Amino acid sequence: MDTYPLAAAAPAALPDRAPPTVVSRYPGDGGSATSSSSRITATLSEDVDPASVRAQLVDGAGKQVPADVDYNPAARTVVLTPQDSVAAGTYKVTVSNAKDATGNVMAPVVLENVDRESAIAHDELFGPVVLLMEFGDADGTVDWHQGIEFYNFARRAGKQDFVLLVYPGEDHGLRKKENQIDYHRRILQWFGHWLKGEPEPDWFEKGVSWLERKRILEGSKQ
Repeated sequence: MDTYPLAAAAPAALPDRAPPTVVSRYPGDGGSATSSSSRITATLSEDVDPASVRAQLVDGAGKQVPADVDYNPAARTVVLTPQDSVAAGTYKVTVSNAKDATGNVMAPVVLENVDRESAIAHDELFGPVVLLMEFGDADGTVDWHQGIEFYNFARRAGKQDFVLLVYPGEDHGLRKKENQIDYHRRILQWFGHWLKGEPEPDWFEKGVSWLERKRILEGSKQ
């Protein structure tokens, strides 16, 4: 009679007992969030149930700051956004309760020293000064939505002499020649009016429509 060895049984998989944890964060320890309501993020080590995630923001005095908490499953990222403007200072963020697929629950992780160096905390920016700000909507260094937020806050604060220029497709610095020429011309007109008393261009108050902007840029290419 022929005999055959029994196949070795595959070792049983060890149960997953490791709870989720935070593997990266923005801002980093002691880092700055340059906008008063810019988002604070914490990336988790594994997929979790979005409904289980909890997070809170506490100021230096131990008072909880109202904030919206969202979870991006694709990036495994917890996003915490203050509901209102907050003053500059050091804050503490706690992320907790995130539950993975096997039921492991994340212990509270405290992110210390989240500094919020808000530009809008500086009242001198909204005093008797004029502001011309330029942004590219593809800025990889500073989110251009922070520029919009800063502009809107200034307008709500009653500041009138503030113009925001947005260049589609541009990064932190202008790369397209037509945009460089356009920005150069607007800077000259800005200082020409405020420093030399030249007539105020219409775009100071009325802005520029998309079609008018396209015509100007096409002329700059020539």
